[in-house]
Amino acid sequence: MNGASYANAVAPGATVSIFGDLLADHVGQASEIPLPDQLSNVQVLVDSIPAPMFYVSPRQINAQIPFGIALGSATVEVRSKAGGASIGFTLSNAAPGIFSVNMQGSGPGAILHGATLTPVTDSGLPRVRSSRFTAPGWGR
Repeated sequence: MNGASYANAVAPGATVSIFGDLLADHVGQASEIPLPDQLSNVQVLVDSIPAPMFYVSPRQINAQIPFGIALGSATVEVRSKAGGASIGFTLSNAAPGIFSVNMQGSGPGAILHGATLTPVTDSGLPRVRSSRFTAPGWGR
């Protein structure tokens, strides 16, 4: 599912979250760019192409859908010491999602003032200011 909005819509380049049990032995997170295609002995493949990985834990994996995947039906496979599992999904041309403040995929967006990088509050932004937000899933 989309790693920002938790919607089922996914596009090339999108951050995705995979939930389950016994996905990894321990927590691991990427510490450099380019992102690794394996963390804590866990690998995610999308149509047999290794996916860059941000984070793994026993119950969650965050990865990026590779840009080279064909649109339409696709398969994601998780491989680890515990074994492997796969599931089909549909890859859309674009499926943007905005990360939320509550990190649940709902509610106010996690938006920062462009100049200070402080969180935007309920009062919003003055017109002369810029803002920054991350919205993965714009596709190709």
